[in-house]
Amino acid sequence: MLTRAISSRHRIDSGRVTDKSVPFRSDDVEIIIKCGLDAYLFLRYLRLLLVIFVPLALLILPVLLPVNLVSGDSLKYEITGLDRLSSINVAPNHTIRYWVHMSMALIVILWVAYVFAKEMQFYTRLRQHSIATSQQSGLFGTTVLITDIPPHLRDVSKLKALYSVYPGGVSNVILNRKYDSLLTDIDKRDQLIGELESAETRLIRRANLRWQKYMLVNDYQHNGSSSSKAWYGSRIDAELTPLDFVKPSDRKKMARSRFSWMPFASLFVGFEDVIDYCRTEVNSLNHSILQAKAKWKTFDIVSSAFVQFHEPRGAHMASQCILHPQPRTMIASYVPEAACQIVWKHIALSWWERCVRSHVVKCLILAFCTSCILPVAFTGLLSQINYLHSFFPWLGWVTRLPTWFLSLIQGALPPCLLAVVMVLSPIILRLLVAEQGEHTQTAVELSMQRYYFIFLFLQLFVVISISSSAAAVLNGLTQNFKSIATLVTSNLPKAGNYFFSYMLLQGLSVSATTLLQLNRVFTQLVACFHDDTARQQWMRNQETEISWGSYFPVYTNLAVIGWTCAMVFKILLLTAHQG
Repeated sequence: MLTRAISSRHRIDSGRVTDKSVPFRSDDVEIIIKCGLDAYLFLRYLRLLLVIFVPLALLILPVLLPVNLVSGDSLKYEITGLDRLSSINVAPNHTIRYWVHMSMALIVILWVAYVFAKEMQFYTRLRQHSIATSQQSGLFGTTVLITDIPPHLRDVSKLKALYSVYPGGVSNVILNRKYDSLLTDIDKRDQLIGELESAETRLIRRANLRWQKYMLVNDYQHNGSSSSKAWYGSRIDAELTPLDFVKPSDRKKMARSRFSWMPFASLFVGFEDVIDYCRTEVNSLNHSILQAKAKWKTFDIVSSAFVQFHEPRGAHMASQCILHPQPRTMIASYVPEAACQIVWKHIALSWWERCVRSHVVKCLILAFCTSCILPVAFTGLLSQINYLHSFFPWLGWVTRLPTWFLSLIQGALPPCLLAVVMVLSPIILRLLVAEQGEHTQTAVELSMQRYYFIFLFLQLFVVISISSSAAAVLNGLTQNFKSIATLVTSNLPKAGNYFFSYMLLQGLSVSATTLLQLNRVFTQLVACFHDDTARQQWMRNQETEISWGSYFPVYTNLAVIGWTCAMVFKILLLTAHQG
């Protein structure tokens, strides 16, 4: 599956991963060769979580489950269900048992720190090995993007002299220019080509369908009858082609005003043939684009440039050094392995434009996170609905529901509702992050990973933890307001019931959707009704890039929930490694 999802340009030659300095296993080498380093590091990250949680589950569950379950407070304080397995079931006269919890917590911290340290050592060796053997070179392995260049240094000879001190020297310097008008014409031409292909394909389909019907009728009636000759006249005996079945009314029309410069141009709207209009506009744009490309030196120079070195070491050292005393000036970054990974519309942005964009996007993301608090908190309250009836008397009918139905409402329904709420969050966040002004898709994915994890952590952990225990806390405050600290610490672990259902549902649903490939099935169904041209169908069936910025935060958030709740709600260790 990963092999199909990774494009061929991101796969790595076998010679680059056979060095003995990095302890690769045979299956690791095969994954890197076929899928690339991104896919390999993602699988290694999942394996890292297994290394953390499986030993912890084998150690902590046999120790802490009996400590919490035996001689607990379940009868005195009506603690039922999975709450009996958490630390809130420890009786007040058995507080000595909390030393066991503290010992296990210390073991968890030391084990996680040890695994992280070993993994970081491996990652450091892998990165050094990848840089040292990066002989893909040519263009991308030895090229860096320099941004925010001062006006007095925007010259090829000056940049070559500045970067010639690095190993191998400079091979080439390309100053970027402001091609906004040219890119606008290219985008407009692509849009018109799509409309032209759609209109012509529609016309061809209708003509071909009429021609096929005519041929069937003609064969059935033994070369036609008087009724079949009525419509086509004397041409029925001649050799007809699908073009002969095109009617003038079949050509798609568009509303267009020829007096767009007038104040009331909408009152003078006429209808024009789409095919003729698109052909005329495409020919005009082709001519203007060719002229603009021939005069590329007339475009204004912007504050960025591509510097190509003779050796990968020179590019790596240039990306690590600071060459200008002024902050946010002469910033170097690696160029990705494909030109399509560069966000060309952001190349001409200055540092203050990117700063303004970044702050605006952060404000919008904060507003989006705030707007999601209420629906997410509702799902958390729903998981503790059996505690709400004592605080809200009108919910007394909940106690009369069948036990299995109440368990379904508290267990399976909240995670399902939360999944519906969360389905649009990565799409909205990606649209916002894409406007930050990052120069490469790699930087966009890193920003997406950072913001998406913060969103998931706040909504799925902080908000859920507070809302799931809020029902019991509010009920206790009505009786004794002075015991707020004791109530919060004793009822916060009740959120573990929600997390147990959520992680179990995530583990099963992710595995099922991965095997069934429902996204590809849905894409093919949409293609049947949406794609009108062969180009659209071809583009939809091309190998798609995996958005790693949307993958890592989901599993990282599950890992954080597992680590945090491992001591309070031990049963989560059973589902942490499953998720």
